[in-house]
Amino acid sequence: MDNQSKPSSNFIKYTAVGFQMLVTIGLFAFIGYKIDQHQHNENYIFTAILGLIGTAASLYQVVKALNKEK
Repeated sequence: MDNQSKPSSNFIKYTAVGFQMLVTIGLFAFIGYKIDQHQHNENYIFTAILGLIGTAASLYQVVKALNKEK
């Protein structure tokens, strides 16, 4: 019985990590978009920069979570 619950537990865990990445990147990009709107930027530079920072932050969170499992 324990062997069957383990794969579903891993599936839930890694799905949650994926959603966490999505939320982190989306939140940073949204904040950048709002800054660009407020500054009336046509190039959306803050959206791009904060999107990249959000990507780096989410990858850091994933690596930290995967190292925690070991």
